[in-house]
Amino acid sequence: MSDESRDPIPELEQVWAKTELAGDGDRSGCPAPERLTALAAGDLPAAERLALVDHLVGCADCAAELRLLRELE
Repeated sequence: MSDESRDPIPELEQVWAKTELAGDGDRSGCPAPERLTALAAGDLPAAERLALVDHLVGCADCAAELRLLRELE
């Protein structure tokens, strides 16, 4: 199966499951899913994009989630 026809939903579900099961599951420092979705769609002002990108550098879970959201676009 090519990357284009691959369904990203199972992988997105795995990222969510991993996050929920890891440690105490506290993602209080992570952006709301709506902000990651807006970033993936290119719907955020420059200052918000910069703040989210700064977070993504240190948060592999959010970075993986963003990558999968972009695949859904």
